[in-house]
Amino acid sequence: MSNLDAAELEEILQRAESRNFSDQDYKIVITIIKAYVHVLTLLQKGKVSVSRLKKIIFGSSTEKTSSVVAGTLDRSSPSQDKSTDSSDKTESSDDPDDKSDPDGTTNSTDKPSSPPKKPDKGHGRNGTDAYSGAEHTEVPHESLKAGDPCPECKDGSKLYDMAETGTFVPIIGQAPLGGIVYTLQKFRCNLRGKIFTAKLPEGIGPKKYDATAAAMIGTLKYGTGMPFNRMDVLQGNLGIPMPASTQWDIVDDLYVKIAPVFHKHARGITIRWHNGDRSDARLRFEERFGSIGKSYSAAR
Repeated sequence: MSNLDAAELEEILQRAESRNFSDQDYKIVITIIKAYVHVLTLLQKGKVSVSRLKKIIFGSSTEKTSSVVAGTLDRSSPSQDKSTDSSDKTESSDDPDDKSDPDGTTNSTDKPSSPPKKPDKGHGRNGTDAYSGAEHTEVPHESLKAGDPCPECKDGSKLYDMAETGTFVPIIGQAPLGGIVYTLQKFRCNLRGKIFTAKLPEGIGPKKYDATAAAMIGTLKYGTGMPFNRMDVLQGNLGIPMPASTQWDIVDDLYVKIAPVFHKHARGITIRWHNGDRSDARLRFEERFGSIGKSYSAAR
């Protein structure tokens, strides 16, 4: 069967719809069905890889013009015609390079069209930008500054400040909830007995548990599934006690404050959800409320 173009296939389809097949049409359709069944069987049994099948059908995408033209010119000789026929027969049979291994995996030895790209230096590690929650401290050079002469050169060259800085990120362990003990100095009047106490630093107090502690407890409990009792044991072992009952009181107080905001956004996502704006509404909601928002939007 010769190669068919799109126009010929369209004509065959039209004759098929009108049930007016010719003898040649039957032969073509039978050949196409057999080819489809054969390719499907090869794929299911793992005897040919998808990449190999693409090369067989569409040809290699890295062929050079000189190679294609040279191959066309060479096939004009009778001896080359014989070699071409033999190569076609070899390619029509099952490619030994694509036979399956005993364990069922496909063993393809096709040479890659280009050498694999080497991974960038530091591939697989987090960059400093990923540590947005870490404390950032700038460390100046202990003995040098911009404009100083180079300590290793004797030709009067000077140092200049580089835009790229060196980085080092040590990871430390710490309790989920931390604490600072402020020891306040006191004075007592020996005559009247009045007590004078040092003031707390600015921004500290008067509440013992600030908003960050409440947010951490709520995130651990409802975001990662950390029970209050387990948190109680963990904090006690780390020397910063946090009873389970106290955790509940803190989270309950936090809920009263943030519930109106949460439910307003929840109503907004529900309205946009029913109006068809689902993906964008869900994305904004999940970005604002994190894992809790993901759980809520998934339940919708």
